[in-house]
Amino acid sequence: MTPKVPDPKHRAALVEALRKIDPSWSGKFPNLPKPLQIRTPDGRNPVDEVLARERDSRQHEINPERMGGVALRIFANIARELGWTLAEQVGILMIPEAAYLALQEVAQVGKDVAVGDATMERVSHLLGLYKELETTFPGDHGAWLRRCNTSPLFGGITPLDLMISDPGGLVSVRRHLECAYGGWA
Repeated sequence: MTPKVPDPKHRAALVEALRKIDPSWSGKFPNLPKPLQIRTPDGRNPVDEVLARERDSRQHEINPERMGGVALRIFANIARELGWTLAEQVGILMIPEAAYLALQEVAQVGKDVAVGDATMERVSHLLGLYKELETTFPGDHGAWLRRCNTSPLFGGITPLDLMISDPGGLVSVRRHLECAYGGWA
């Protein structure tokens, strides 16, 4: 009898547990007679542990402090790849430079950081914008943002300048990319 492959809800937890046991695991579920009877050398069953955490409703609660640290690290990586200066970074997030530096210092060492909803929303839009840039302009993500644009939305300024100068600029630039280059124009 072939063991049943877990439903997608629990597949990720099972894959994580199996990779902890064997980092070289191929990702395909083996035909084991009892796939959930896996034991580590110290006798623990990591699959049961992961599934128990999955069932624990507290694991599914959103913790803004944990999300803030991740969001700031993602933002810093994107900003570095796009070649943004510190002034451009704080302009896009629309937070004071001192606050940004303090938050980044904590976030970059992997600690949890609480950031405001507006900052989280701006990072979320930046992720969408970055995806559009990567799809539309592969290999040269940041050049389009620094090029003067004659579209009525930009009025001759660069998309980066619009994102920094206008609180709604980041969303406008993202929508412009999605529509103009994503096939919705």
